[in-house]
Amino acid sequence: MYSAPFPVTVKEFRAIYLSDAHEINLMDELTLKGITQYYAFVKERQKVHCLNTLFAKLQINQAIIFCNSITRVELLAKKITELGYSSFYIHARMSQTHRNRVFHDFRNGACRWSVLFTSPTFWRIQTIQANMAPSKEAL
Repeated sequence: MYSAPFPVTVKEFRAIYLSDAHEINLMDELTLKGITQYYAFVKERQKVHCLNTLFAKLQINQAIIFCNSITRVELLAKKITELGYSSFYIHARMSQTHRNRVFHDFRNGACRWSVLFTSPTFWRIQTIQANMAPSKEAL
């Protein structure tokens, strides 16, 4: 069992190797306008470079990046900040007040260009008008 978002390659894999699988897709008509998803098959050590390349080549005002752990959220936010980008992050170990403030600042465009990193706890966050929402784990 898995849930969206997932790349087309996962759907193709399922079709080939899981012929008896049942798919229930409730999101076909709910894709947010202006959201673009990217998939790049790269090694772990190439992921930050891949993000930097995407940011440099695309016209992006805001991006939301989903990571599988709190440690990755903090590490990636630090690395992206070191590359000169504005970054915010939220995860479950932060107080609710702090998370609300960070989320509010990101949502209201506290910086001209910003990235929000989040952990699994917040994968189902409120609708935000962001240009790009890659999953770092799927880069």
